[in-house]
This record gives sequence, C-alpha cells and structure tokens, in this order.
Amino acid sequence: MNKDVLPTPSIRELEEMLRDKTIYDNLVMRTVFSDPENYPMLEKLINLVVKDIFPERKIEIKSVSIEHPIKLSVPSKDISMDVLAIDSDGMRFDLEVQKKPSDMSVKRIRFYSAASDYEILFVSQNYEDLKDSVMIVLCKKDLYGKGEPYYTLNRRVIGRSGKDYGNANDGSIIIIVNGEYHGDDDLGRFLVDLLKPNPDDIK
Repeated sequence: MNKDVLPTPSIRELEEMLRDKTIYDNLVMRTVFSDPENYPMLEKLINLVVKDIFPERKIEIKSVSIEHPIKLSVPSKDISMDVLAIDSDGMRFDLEVQKKPSDMSVKRIRFYSAASDYEILFVSQNYEDLKDSVMIVLCKKDLYGKGEPYYTLNRRVIGRSGKDYGNANDGSIIIIVNGEYHGDDDLGRFLVDLLKPNPDDIK
C-alpha cells in the first residue's frame, strides 16, 4: 500500500466529521450553496439582510459561483469569494462566511470589496456603468460586540467642518451580519437555523 495516499473515509467517518458542522464551516458552506436546490436559502439570507437598504426590491438569484477566484495584477494578492451570487438584474452579491472574527478584519473586507469592483468593469465601459455591489460578511460571532443584527459600512461625505452630509452613494455596500443575533424577527430566527447541523432544518 502506498503510504503517500490517504485512505478514503467511509460514509460513517464522513458523517462523524460533519456531525457538529454548520454553514459556518467551509465544507458545509461549499456543499450547501453549490446545490441549486438551496438557492432559495441563499436568496432568503440576502433578502433579509438587504431589505432595509432596498425595501422595494426582491432579490432573485440566477447564478452562483462557489470560491469564486479573482485574479488581480501581479504582484497583487489573489483572492476568492466564498459565494458569488448574481441576481436577475445583474447585481452582484459577494458572501463571505466566517467562523472566527479574527479571520475577517476590516482591512481584509476593504480589500475584498475593492477586488470585486476590479473584476466587473471592463476596458470599454464607463465608470458610470459600474453596477452596485453588495458584500455580505456572515460572521458566527458579533464582530463589533454591540448586539446589532448587522452593521453597514459605507463611505460618508464629511465636510472640513466635520458636518456629515450623508452617504456618498457610490454603489458599494458592505454588510457585516452578527450571527449571534437571535432576535424575535425573521432575520433572528433564520440566523438561529443556520446553527443547525442539518441544512434541511434551515427554513
């Protein structure tokens, strides 16, 4: 027997490996969201998170790419998005699933968001052709420890006086979801379901 070849785990061993895993574990996340039958689950998550930002819009996912690679110019650092979803209007939703807050720093989020824009504007296009993009970071823990269901990061227009003139409306939206939020609303109940090891139990 070749000692360099790892033995293939049995079905029972695989079941043991996955027994306590949830959507926050990479293997489960890839398996669940790569199955078109689970697109409604992804749609529900996105709609629950963005409904306050796009109250009149219902997101309908048309395509999904798992661990979507983004190749930047050498010597830039290459990245891959956990889940890239495109809706019926061509709007892009990048989903990053993180089990530990230490794995998703704010500067990493900034880099991922910028890289996403890099990929969707081509040489022949004008800057105004750049579609809105939403990056959703689903953290198992509360990244900021404030108890909010989610936190929105956006650019603000601030005058020299310090006056806040509101959102810059540049079309880049970053939302950090607090997986510890278990409030008595649709999002809270859905986040509780995400902690269940069996994806069939996620409603």
